[in-house]
Amino acid sequence: MKKYKKRIIIGVLSFFIIVLIITTNIAHRANKKEEEVKEIEKKMADTMTITCINENGNDGVVQTEIVYIEQGKLITRTNKYEWSKPEPKEKTCEYYTLMTEKLNALAGITGSVYCNDAKTSGNAQIVYKISEINKEDVKLKQFDYLDEDNMFDSNSWKYYMENSKYKCSIQ
Repeated sequence: MKKYKKRIIIGVLSFFIIVLIITTNIAHRANKKEEEVKEIEKKMADTMTITCINENGNDGVVQTEIVYIEQGKLITRTNKYEWSKPEPKEKTCEYYTLMTEKLNALAGITGSVYCNDAKTSGNAQIVYKISEINKEDVKLKQFDYLDEDNMFDSNSWKYYMENSKYKCSIQ
């Protein structure tokens, strides 16, 4: 009888030790996996590029808007416009040429335009360096998504763009 009780006690203790080892191992693996996920998120959060494209812009212009973010801060915004039509698009070329000239006169903005000789196709690109822009002179929609610490709410901005008929991707 005494031997029988010892075997039961040893069996119960062995069972609890095994359960404890298994539980500790599972918790350790879960913690390790969580740390790996946090490390990946941290690396991804260091730099991020969000590209949003609207292929049905005014006058058949494909519009691309790209924001570049470092450590949660908005660094640049780039707008690209491309058009190609069989008939001449003088007004489209003229519009982007005038817009680019006006924007180039402002601090922190650099733009360029190309129109082919027949005025049937062209492209424009405008780069906004956020740290150099005078926010009183230039009103960018992205400024609505900066918090008091100048951190950019990329998820809300992406949601806004997708509701504005853009297709967005994050790199």
